[in-house]
Amino acid sequence: MHQKTLIIFKLLFLQAFIIILPGWVWGDLTDWKLWLSYLCFVLLFSRSIRRELKYGNFSDRKTDQQIQTKSGRLFYMVLLIGIFLSLWLSIYDYYHPIFDWTYWIALDYLGMVSMITGVILNFHAASILGEFYDRLNISSNHKLIKNGIYKILRHPIYTSYYLLFSGFCIFFHSPLGIALLTLIFFVSYSNRIRIEEKMLLETFGEEYRLYMQQTWRFIPFIY
Repeated sequence: MHQKTLIIFKLLFLQAFIIILPGWVWGDLTDWKLWLSYLCFVLLFSRSIRRELKYGNFSDRKTDQQIQTKSGRLFYMVLLIGIFLSLWLSIYDYYHPIFDWTYWIALDYLGMVSMITGVILNFHAASILGEFYDRLNISSNHKLIKNGIYKILRHPIYTSYYLLFSGFCIFFHSPLGIALLTLIFFVSYSNRIRIEEKMLLETFGEEYRLYMQQTWRFIPFIY
């Protein structure tokens, strides 16, 4: 029980650090946008907690194939730092705008739809993966998942992250935030996807090669 409480506290604290802290420093804690965004972030990343409670802890971080290479670790650090900077920049940009996008109400709806879609997609994809929703490695009983959203996308979890993060930047009317996030996200995740698909090709061979020909990476009809 103590461990579960600690995991939940870490989740709430981390999302507060990402959203509520810069909102307090640069903005207004009574702003509903901060709390709605916080709720979406907590909901999406709570799926990791549900996975651990049902299937046990994630595998050791050291087993993650991306972390095992120097270039992979570099891309991973760039991703984490880039996401923090883009989200914080978006909040700062919203309360201290260089260009006044405040009255573009359509951005509020677009941002909300993107974040909520990201949460729903993450729950759907993670539920289908089940115990295979894990770090970047192959377990002894690993199976190739091809049902649900995986009939269309090979990496919908990553898509859900982009929808959440980019939706946040849009929600806070920050062209600078969305530009930085998109650049960092696609550069960093392209590296991770290359490693992941190489690993899956080595494991599943022709089955995965055929699956790659029938699906998109994480943007339907585009990429």
